[in-house]
Amino acid sequence: MGDASALTTPRSENAGRRSSSASLAKSKSLAEAKELSKQKYDSPFDASLVAARKRSQQERLWEIFTVYALQISSEDPTRIRIVNVVKLLQDCGIIDGNNTEEAKMIEKEVAIVCEAFLKAHPTDRDSSKKLDFTAFLALLLHFAKMVRAFGC
Repeated sequence: MGDASALTTPRSENAGRRSSSASLAKSKSLAEAKELSKQKYDSPFDASLVAARKRSQQERLWEIFTVYALQISSEDPTRIRIVNVVKLLQDCGIIDGNNTEEAKMIEKEVAIVCEAFLKAHPTDRDSSKKLDFTAFLALLLHFAKMVRAFGC
């Protein structure tokens, strides 16, 4: 029949191994694998669903990222300029895209936050101040933490 050790291994331990290995193989992200392995799940399929949702969210973000990266230059869809990040935030309604003085000031503040982020993470950018997808995701996370801290 089957391997006796596989039959005696607790179900939760098997689920943890499967979810960790699937996460590593599919997302190729050690950080995500660690996060998944720390969480407790009610069923062995919960970890798989969480990993699948994260993948699909990243895939959608990748599509959005490439559209905005290609708006100025069709040469490199793997890098995005800060101007395009600001445009994305305006199009999503996160910041006001109107031509009011307040909107212009907020746009400048967002650009300053982007610049500060790039200076703090010099390996995530190239010499032309373009972000790769990993840096873009980190920047979105940075904005989310800022918004959460301000209670918006």
